[in-house]
Amino acid sequence: MLRAPSTRYLINVCYKALGLSNYASDHIFGLTKQMRTDIFSRNIILTLCSFDRGLMSAIITLTTDYGVKDAFTASMKGVILKINPQAQIVDITNEISPQDIWEAAFTLRSAYSHFPKGTVHLAVVDPGVGSGRRPIIVVTESFYFVGPDNGLFTLIYQEAERIRVHHITSAHYYLPNPGPTFHGRDIFAPVAGWLAKGIPSGNFGDEITDYVKMNIPVPKISQNSIEGHVVHIDRFGNIITNIIYKDIQSLFPEGVDLAASSVGSPAKRSRD
Repeated sequence: MLRAPSTRYLINVCYKALGLSNYASDHIFGLTKQMRTDIFSRNIILTLCSFDRGLMSAIITLTTDYGVKDAFTASMKGVILKINPQAQIVDITNEISPQDIWEAAFTLRSAYSHFPKGTVHLAVVDPGVGSGRRPIIVVTESFYFVGPDNGLFTLIYQEAERIRVHHITSAHYYLPNPGPTFHGRDIFAPVAGWLAKGIPSGNFGDEITDYVKMNIPVPKISQNSIEGHVVHIDRFGNIITNIIYKDIQSLFPEGVDLAASSVGSPAKRSRD
């Protein structure tokens, strides 16, 4: 008969795992899988590690184009909660323009980093549903992302220092008999629920390196001008471009503080 590990041993395992890498939560859950004979030991590890820098967050966010009039979004939430009743579900937005992958990518990038470490960001804007496009999990230093491999996570790839991408192929984590048109409910929602519950990302499928990226336009900077693109217009009419502060600063002499300069100041007129 197997004896349950001591509390001291479990504490040591937990913190040793946390020090192994930035993918600490995966290591922790991999260790607990070996302890299935004692469910109590698993609960101890989950509890202990929940105090460490938010790595054990059970928050799942939604970014979709499903809207709020129909039952699509509610169905996804129901699937998540049946699998993981402890999950906290937060809507980033469900009002992405239909099938607008770029809008979803920009919106997700604007919000994801404000959540606690360990948050699972579920994003579904999926014009290719029912085709050969792959379902994926993206793992960064601090977050998980679940959704279609159609470029939606391009801006995450750009910002993250380290990433792993897994092709989701373990069908036993799906709903039974998934249909061809609602992978948000049948595949992505259950995967997000299990992921937030502690299943290691590697259990869902093999790592891939040929994930899809969108071509993102970059500003063209000349000696006296910058040519950029409008990437988003928010609900207040604010126009957001791909020109960042550093690009504008490059047009001015070194040492000029743009933030302290007013319109029409000598510093700005010098480039007119």
